[in-house]
Amino acid sequence: MPQFSGKAYNSIFHGMMKVLNDILHNPYHSVRLHNQLSQWAKEGWAALQEVDSNVERYQHIQAALD
Repeated sequence: MPQFSGKAYNSIFHGMMKVLNDILHNPYHSVRLHNQLSQWAKEGWAALQEVDSNVERYQHIQAALD
């Protein structure tokens, strides 16, 4: 059984954060990542609407940016 602990995945997490940071600071790949994330969000919202037609109750959800 896998062990999902911070200790076990700490180096992997920090490695992925470095990769994401590198992508976000690359003029070409940053735009591509943002476009892909936007597309995934749109597809997820469309899938939610297919299973739950009362999507108005989710309109209060907002991102909190620091």
